[in-house]
Parts: sequence; structure tokens; C-alpha cells
Amino acid sequence: YLRTALDVTSSYQLAQLHSDYCKWLLRDLPPTIGVTLFTNLDVQGVPPAKLANFFDPTEVVKILDSVSGGATTRVALVAAYLLIVLGEDCNAHPKEQLHDMQVKVLLELVAEQRTATDKADTSADKRLLQFLERSKHYNPKTVQQWLDQGAYAPSLFRQRAVVYQRQNLHQKAITMFLQEAGDMAAAQAYATKASLGEEGGAGDGAFKILLEELTKPNTADTKEITTAKTQQALKVINNCEGVEARTALPMLPDDTPLADLSSFLIGSLRASHTNRRNLEIAAAISTTQMNQTSLLVLLHNKRFVTVDDGSMCCKCGFKIRKDTMFAVFPNGNMAHQLCYDDPKIDPATQEDFSRGVHATYLQ
Repeated sequence: YLRTALDVTSSYQLAQLHSDYCKWLLRDLPPTIGVTLFTNLDVQGVPPAKLANFFDPTEVVKILDSVSGGATTRVALVAAYLLIVLGEDCNAHPKEQLHDMQVKVLLELVAEQRTATDKADTSADKRLLQFLERSKHYNPKTVQQWLDQGAYAPSLFRQRAVVYQRQNLHQKAITMFLQEAGDMAAAQAYATKASLGEEGGAGDGAFKILLEELTKPNTADTKEITTAKTQQALKVINNCEGVEARTALPMLPDDTPLADLSSFLIGSLRASHTNRRNLEIAAAISTTQMNQTSLLVLLHNKRFVTVDDGSMCCKCGFKIRKDTMFAVFPNGNMAHQLCYDDPKIDPATQEDFSRGVHATYLQ
């Protein structure tokens, strides 16, 4: 064999070299090993720190996507490659196209694994759920279309709920859990999670939607079904954190016994009292901080007195001269010594400075 060194000066040439001569390796090697052709390189003239991003990931995905006819599928190759490129901290790579590729290939991997194992909850399902929860850069509208139209959409409830919550589509998520999945517990868990995730962590919009679904009138419902739905609504109100009384109570039937709401009402009153107490404490702390700031200002002003040609007595209206005795009050007024009776009371406004933070100014 005659070995000739190749002068590889660009990632495009090297990628083309891999594409032309290395597909036979990719077809038969385990995917985690085969993709190292693009991730574990030793290229002359390229620093090791830049090798991880030496190839354009979209071009590599096209190469891997064209592999066929071997023991390793193209889906497994693309999934293994993107797992290495994105890594554990997938948000470090903000390119939306890569994140969308990862979601799409994981959906295909779900289809492959379910066909092979005939299971409804595979490792690919879990990987897809984890990626949807962690990633902040995939296009939620595009991913929603894939999840809603896919062959396995009727069983990807948790994955769809994550995408719905990302877009604040609480109505779709709760309707999905109640009508498609028939899972009341999952609907409650979603409402709790969505409420905690709303601005300020105190919104109950998802709970409002859930209670509306349980209490809205339906002509097809019998009295027994209506009673059962009301009991479910009461269970949500009494057991789920984040439900506000002003949202829940108007939705219940007028003949609902107060005994069924006793635990909820007691908890709401206790929470209301706690919130009011916290507000009072916060207000007291704010007042204390304002007083401390005022005290610092007063102590600073106490150190300096400026008298100019425009300084006048607040009582008699005559000028304050340098050779006369005068007093300066905390509000800034000046008065001759003979013009005030009490040094703690402003002769013009009659404001008493003997109490509060102003008392320190007069010490």
C-alpha cells in the first residue's frame, strides 16, 4: 500500500471524506462508536479545543441520515451524535435547528423501540420527556404538531403536556388528560405544576380550567354523573395546593354542603391570615428601613449648616447674620434664638421634633 498524506484544510473536505469512505463503518459499528468519527478527531493544524465543533452538525446529521443497509439504523446514529453534541447541558447550544432535530429523531427512536419491544414506555420515551423538560430552544409549535399528529400521540401524554405548558395551553393539556387519557390524577398534577410555574408562583389559572371542566353543565350527564363530577371537584379543591377560594367557590353548585368545604375554608382563612401577617411584617421592615435612612440623612445634615445672604428667619422674616445666635430645625427652617420658645418646636410650622428619628437630631 502507498500511503499519501491528505492536506485537509477545511471541515467540508474532511466531512466529504467521511461521507465517501466511512459509511461502511457507520453501518456496522455500534452507534456510540461510529459517531466518534466526527467527535473524536486528531486533525493536523486544528487545536483540540476546536475539534468538537469542527464539523457543522447539520451537515453531519445529513451524512448519518443517509446511512442504510447495515445493522445500525440511521435513527440510532443521529440520536447518538446529537446526544454527544448537545451534551448534558443542552441549553449551552442555543441553535434551534439542532434542538428540533433532537426532538424529531427521538420521536423516530420511540417508534423503533416500541415496534421492537411492544412496550408503551421505553427508554426513548424517557429521553424524549427529559429533553423536552430541559431544552429551552426547540420550537414548541413545531414540536406540538409532531406530537399531536404522530402515530404514538395517544400515549405521549406527559411529553405533550410539557409542550402545552411551555405555550400556556392549559386548556388543551387538561382536556387531554381528562378526555383522552382519562387520568384525573395526572390532570391534578398538571394543574399544580402549571400554577407553580406561573408568574409569581401564585396563579391558579390551570385549576380554574380544571374545575370548569368538572363543573360545567352537560345535558348528556345524568344526575349520578353530575354528582360524581362535583365530588371530583371537591376533591381537587380540598387536596390540591394553589386553589384560591375566589376561583373555586363560584363554580360549585349552590346546594353544596359547607361541611364538604370545611377543610378548604379553614385552610384558605389560615393562608389569608398568614399572607396578611407577612404583609404587615414586610411593611414594618420597610418603615424601619425608611426611618434608618432618614436618621442617616439627619445625622449628615447635622454636621453642616450653610448660611448665605438668602438665609432668613422662618418666624420674623429677617436675615440670619453670622454674628447672631440661631437654630436650625430638622426640616431645614432657621430661626433667631429670640424668635422661638422651645428648641424642639418649629416656630413657623409648630411641628414637634421631640419624638421619632428627629429626636436624635436635637441631641
